[in-house]
Amino acid sequence: MSSKSEKLLRVNMWISKYLLMAFPFVAGTVIWAYSTPGHGIELHGLIWEIFSWNFMIWFVLLVYFIMSLVFWQTFREKILTTLTFSKERDERESFISGRASKATFYSTLSMLILLFFLSGLHVHINKKPKEEVVDGKHGTITIDYKFEFVNTAKKNVDGDENKKGNFLALDGIPFTQESLLLFLILYHIASYHIFTRRRLGDA
Repeated sequence: MSSKSEKLLRVNMWISKYLLMAFPFVAGTVIWAYSTPGHGIELHGLIWEIFSWNFMIWFVLLVYFIMSLVFWQTFREKILTTLTFSKERDERESFISGRASKATFYSTLSMLILLFFLSGLHVHINKKPKEEVVDGKHGTITIDYKFEFVNTAKKNVDGDENKKGNFLALDGIPFTQESLLLFLILYHIASYHIFTRRRLGDA
């Protein structure tokens, strides 16, 4: 690695430390803003200005940090190795790390397939009113699967009549995209550690 790359890597590491240490102040700024009328639009004062500038600087550096993770291999390996507590001090640990990475890949892939299946699954269980019961059938179960490349706005064309007697409704995964991505990141790290410890136990 050239001296220029080493300096840039050192700067990026300082940026990562700043992002971590400044996060409580950023979270405090967001909570402060959303706990006031207008979500902080009418807030003024020296302290608010400092927190606001810190928030903007933090956000810009966060974008740079994420872009560096994606496009700079050396920095990505440095950060993610620290994040996952990965160690390859000898050939044995390198072998175990390789086997664990393969197992983690297949495990994460199977979880992604499951989430992909659940994202388009629609299950509706409706309980009919007593006056609509026919031949002792008190409800209906509807199961279908829907696949779309882009999200489309749902129009309420049926009105509230369609919701009448709705006992249970499952429309895909009830979580946001952000929470799912966070789950996948945590799942990826956790599964890596599980497979690593299992390999260490078998070795």
